[in-house]
Amino acid sequence: SAQWGDVALTQGGEVAVEIAASELNFFEGTLPWACTLHTAHGPLVMSGELNGRYTQADGALSGQAEATLTEPYALPLRGGADSLILAAGSSASTRLMANQVEGLTMTLSASYYREGEHLLDGQLVDASYLINTGELKGSGTFSLMRDLQHTSQDSAWTFLIAQGASMNASIARGALERLGGTVPWRIYDGDGAGEALLEGELTEAM
Repeated sequence: SAQWGDVALTQGGEVAVEIAASELNFFEGTLPWACTLHTAHGPLVMSGELNGRYTQADGALSGQAEATLTEPYALPLRGGADSLILAAGSSASTRLMANQVEGLTMTLSASYYREGEHLLDGQLVDASYLINTGELKGSGTFSLMRDLQHTSQDSAWTFLIAQGASMNASIARGALERLGGTVPWRIYDGDGAGEALLEGELTEAM
């Protein structure tokens, strides 16, 4: 166990070992592992494979680790008003140096909830996550999970982006910073019933 989390090497894998006077002096190889990271927002639970080495002289384990999330992980955004749910099965890689893990590079299947409502589903590619601060940074493609609709104050017209629209999204500094891409929109008379009056495409939606 370390300040950043707990690692357990599980059964299997292939290693070369050196044992002297009934003590393990050295091992090197590929080992299955399970890991719980103590992050700023709760435990992040993963399992995978570690290609690493241990020396008694250093008293430390180092190597390259590949893993997948074994449990969903909720990351609060906008001060907790929103949340990004990282799905189990999302992949991560990290470098373990002298028993320390500083951050993760991840490819994430994720769901974004805006004030409790399911807004986006998609994937963040090559996202970076800092364990000590709980900050996630990355971008990817998401699908809109519900209609985005705005009716004018005098109810004269309604602007609509329909569920299923594909958007590019960027997350950084604890917030959804940008929604973009080319997004189809419609304008309706009144409250949105009937045929669309206008249709078009919106670039850099947010």
